[in-house]
Amino acid sequence: MDIEEVKKWLTAKIRKLEKQLEFYRTLLELLESGCESTASVLEEIRDEDGNLIARVYRTSRGLQVKVSKPISATNIYVRHLARRLERLKREGLEIEYHMRATEDGRLDSIEVEGTLHDDVIEEILRLFRFSLTRAAAREARG
Repeated sequence: MDIEEVKKWLTAKIRKLEKQLEFYRTLLELLESGCESTASVLEEIRDEDGNLIARVYRTSRGLQVKVSKPISATNIYVRHLARRLERLKREGLEIEYHMRATEDGRLDSIEVEGTLHDDVIEEILRLFRFSLTRAAAREARG
C-alpha cells in the first residue's frame, strides 16, 4: 500500500466512525429528551460534507440547540452568536438565552426562551446556521 491509499483508507474509516458517533449521539439525545415530549426537531444543521453539527428543537418554551460537533465555547463565531442574541434582546425582543459548555470548554447546548413568532424563529435559525457552520469549519481547520 502506498501513502495515498493509506490516506484514503483512513479518511473513509474516519467518516464511517463519525457517522457511527452521530448515530450514538442521536440515541443519547433521544434518551435525554424522552422526558420532554413537547420538543420536536425543527432543523438539523450540517457541514458541507453532510456531517451533523447541531439539532434545533422547538420546545414549549422556545428553541433548544444540541451541539453534536466539538466546538469551543470561546470560538469567535460562538461569541458572535451570543452578541447577536444579546442585540436582539436589547432591541426589544423578549427572550432569554443560555449557552452551556462542557467541563472541557466545548459548546453543549443553547436555549432561547420567550414568545417566538415565526419571523423571529426564522431569524434566529439563520443566526444559528451561520454561526455554527462557520464555528465548526473553523474548529476543523484548527
